[in-house]
Amino acid sequence: MKVAVFSAEPLDYEAVGGMKAFSMEQLDSESLELYGAVMLIGTPRLEEETFLSHENVRRLWNYVESGGKLYAELIGAFDFPSSRLFGWKQDFPRNRRTMEKLRVCEAKEGVPAGSLLEWEGCMAAGFPIYTERWLEYGPYRQTHIADIRGEQAHPGLFIRELGQGLCVYAAFSLLSVRSKRALRPYGR
Repeated sequence: MKVAVFSAEPLDYEAVGGMKAFSMEQLDSESLELYGAVMLIGTPRLEEETFLSHENVRRLWNYVESGGKLYAELIGAFDFPSSRLFGWKQDFPRNRRTMEKLRVCEAKEGVPAGSLLEWEGCMAAGFPIYTERWLEYGPYRQTHIADIRGEQAHPGLFIRELGQGLCVYAAFSLLSVRSKRALRPYGR
């Protein structure tokens, strides 16, 4: 499968197989139909937000609805078109992680529900719209597993089916994280 990666900043990952890297500005001109999946990686810096134009949101909506797969991370979703595409409405500007941990909402491929993951970077608070939540973040006191959803938990990673396609959104630094050790289960 050919994958197009549009990033606000250069990533520390090497392109493999059918992956092709672009700057975020090239999203305006690249033909999305050539790719089985599109990835949008916003800037992990707190002082900057990455936004999509209404035209790009329209193009991405048509791409996903016709069967494309979209992954977006740290893309601003304050406005109506972006929030409808991602299935997530951003409430506040991003802030830096302090004591928050990621919590697995439901058991997935050998990782039990409630498992806690360490991470670093920035995060954005908001609420999901018609999505399935996979990860959430919050100030969990436990070290390995949190059985109960936290009172101050926010959606972190969620998916939305749109037409024949799929949209996955991360409200925290997942692929843009600088440290290779950041995302790891506490128990391993």
